[in-house]
Amino acid sequence: MAATQTHTPSLSEVIDAYCRLAISPSVADPETAEKVIRNFVRNLQHDGADNDRIYYRLAGMYPATGCPLEFYEEIVLPFDERIKSALESQKKVAKEAASAAVAATSEFSNKRKCIELEEFTRNRQSKSSALTTAKSSLSVRGRKDVGPGCYVEVIADLSPGKCSYGGTGFVIDVEGDGAERTFKVQYDKSATAGKSSESGIAYSRIAERASPYFATSKPMLLPCPGGESREKKCQEESSRREWKYQI
Repeated sequence: MAATQTHTPSLSEVIDAYCRLAISPSVADPETAEKVIRNFVRNLQHDGADNDRIYYRLAGMYPATGCPLEFYEEIVLPFDERIKSALESQKKVAKEAASAAVAATSEFSNKRKCIELEEFTRNRQSKSSALTTAKSSLSVRGRKDVGPGCYVEVIADLSPGKCSYGGTGFVIDVEGDGAERTFKVQYDKSATAGKSSESGIAYSRIAERASPYFATSKPMLLPCPGGESREKKCQEESSRREWKYQI
């Protein structure tokens, strides 16, 4: 049986286990019995006896318990292996529990982030819906929605790949629907790398403005080369036509 064991115990390990687990429970004075055994082992070692000889002599002293090495291999070693296995299992369970706790914490954090993101998205969609459905106070010609012909201000977008400084101008085309609409704007004055128009403008960058071309109720007439105003010329022409019809 000893040949099948991968671990060869030392003499001190065997004697310690033998005294503690085999001799002590079976004698009236365990302390004295242990001293006798240890003195006997020392004397045998002094006489040059090897471990097998020592185990054989101890088995003869205590025939009820048998050979110390066999006792160790049959009783103590399997017990130690079970203890070792139990400790390893305990460590494994503790490690798995710690990993599960970390995973649970991470999952809770991710769920909380998802909930916050969903709430943020809903709020943003609500604001976008309100933006697209509410009547604008700056609407041109009574339009409720920003569309072709509306005068708008485009907010700058200097993100990588865009580099748009925006500007003011008229919407000339619309693609999509609702808050996902994109616009094409013909700028009347732009600092966007010299471009006169820009397409693919998101709704979030569009702000409708009152057109300066409709700022006054009566257009201003430029003076004629002779110094008289065009309005006066028009009035005189209208008077001549009326006089002609009367005749």
